[in-house]
Parts: sequence; C-alpha cells; structure tokens
Amino acid sequence: MATLAILLLICSLASAETLLLTGATVHTVSGATMAQGDVLIQDGKIKGIYDASQPTTRAPIPADAKKIDLKGQHLYPGMIALDTDMGLNEIGAIRATRDGGEVGEYTPEVQSWLAVNPDSELLPVARANGVAYFEPTPRGAVVAGQSGLVALDGWTTEQMVYKRQIGLHVYWPAMQLDTTPKERAKDKEKWKSLDEQAKERREKIKALEDFFEEAAAYAKAKGSAEKTKPFQLVPAWEAMLPYVNGDLPIVIHADEKRQIQSAVKWAVTNHRKIILAGALDAWRAPELLATNQIPVIYRHVFTQPTRDSDAYDAQFHGPEVLRKAGVKVVFGLSSRS
Repeated sequence: MATLAILLLICSLASAETLLLTGATVHTVSGATMAQGDVLIQDGKIKGIYDASQPTTRAPIPADAKKIDLKGQHLYPGMIALDTDMGLNEIGAIRATRDGGEVGEYTPEVQSWLAVNPDSELLPVARANGVAYFEPTPRGAVVAGQSGLVALDGWTTEQMVYKRQIGLHVYWPAMQLDTTPKERAKDKEKWKSLDEQAKERREKIKALEDFFEEAAAYAKAKGSAEKTKPFQLVPAWEAMLPYVNGDLPIVIHADEKRQIQSAVKWAVTNHRKIILAGALDAWRAPELLATNQIPVIYRHVFTQPTRDSDAYDAQFHGPEVLRKAGVKVVFGLSSRS
C-alpha cells in the first residue's frame, strides 16, 4: 500500500501558493477517515478538508488553486515531537555536537531554539517519518531554560522557528532515598544516612521555591516601578516574567510518583500553570492530575516496568489510564521512540 510522506502539510507546503490535494485517503485522526478526500491549503495553512464523494458540502475552491492528484496514496497529519533533543544533539560521543544543556543550575534565560542546527542530519530523517514540528528541550539543570516550537522546514534557524517561548523547563529534585546500609555501600565515603538524604532533598526543593519567589518579587518590583525612573533589568528575571505571571506554562520534568505529587502540591499552592513531562509514574496518580487539570507529556511508552509487581506492558498502557481519568496526554519523543 502506497503511503505519502507529506506529513503535516503546513510544514512542507508553507508558501503563499494555494494548493488542492485530491484523491488521497485522508486520515483526519480527529474525525473519520475519508476514502477520497480533498485538502485545501492556502498560505501554508490547511483551510479545509472535504469528502470528495459529497461535493455539495465542499466550499468553493479558489480559481488559482494548483491541483495535485494523490490518487492511491494516504495523507496523514504531521506529528509534533515534544520534549526532544532533536536539533540540539547530533552525535553523543562528540561533545562539540551536543548543545542540549547550559552551564549552571538556574538558567531561565536560555532559549533552546537559538541552538538548533538547521543542517542536522537527523532532521530530514524525522521529517520523512512524519514529524513536522518539534520542541527542542533544554536539559542538564534545575531550571534549564525555555523551549520554542520549530518547524522541520526552512534553510536557517530563523526560518524554522515557528513560535518562541512556549514553556520553561524545570527538573524537579529526585525524591527517592537510598536505603543501602553503609556496610554494603560500594563507596562508603559518599554514603549518606536517610536523614542526610532527606535534608538534602528538602534543601533542593527550598532552593527552587526561593528562586521562584525571587522571580515573583522582581516582577512585582518592576510592575510598581515609576515610569520616570530607570529600572535595572536582570536577564534571568526578565525571562521568568511570563511564567510567574501565569502567561505561559512551566514544564516540570518528573518521573517518580513522589516527585509528581511534590511538584503538583507546589504548583497548586503557588497557583502555577504547569505541564508534567516525562511522567513515568503519572498513571499511578491519575486522579491527582485530573483534579488539578494538569496535562502530561508522556515519554515512557516503551520503558520497561519499574517494579517487579507491574505488568510487562504497564508503561504502554499508562496513557490510556490517564485518558480515562480525564487527563490530557500527548507523547514526548524519547531516545527510544
């Protein structure tokens, strides 16, 4: 069966030209599949999808539309690869090709889309396999920076960037404790008691809370500053403004159940708009996420079970558990996808 590799028309046909794609089997995903569908594209955007077997329901087609016959082929919407290092990392063994992280633990001013390599050999492969847009995600810190939405179409980074500033990425401190007795520890000098580990965990969370409080204080000070007097701008705090003001979401990366519970508690207490990413154990707390209306970017469809008591396909069924509970779920592009 022939398959057409134009996935997401907006990406590959982003021009001022008016196109009418006819005759293909159109998989709308959000609706019924059309055995003979027509898709109208204007200014790089899908303007209409029509069933060719019901011509009376179709809107008038512009006279200047260029007709492309796709009879016998299949047309699908393109995929959006969220929470990915695509465009940032090329070859793991070569440091010069890895731009996924910045130096420092708190770097909200980092803008990941600026580091995207438009000449990456991985981008054409992703495009040919149906990815139309991707979200290059900064990593390697507590507050790692901001991500944007990038199209897999264009010669330069400037041409490819579709939307700047779509989320601030926060990596929630690990919550698990190592219960290994000191006499069985491999490195006894680095061994820490449960109390020491718990204290260290509290300190990390407190540092993160203080960071956001300082950002909120900066926003308040800037808002109340007199227009006639100069206000000293701080790049890091300027980058935090849309997130502490609630204009844009904070993407919290957390996998373990206790991490997720801690992050949600912080978000609810401080009235933060968050999205949960990673979400390995999200299916273990569906009611918590549904009640607080927290969307999930799920990256662990093919991850093996983390507990001996879990079914072999526990992670594979995780998104369906969340969906049934009323949680909005999308898939992230993990290295195993």
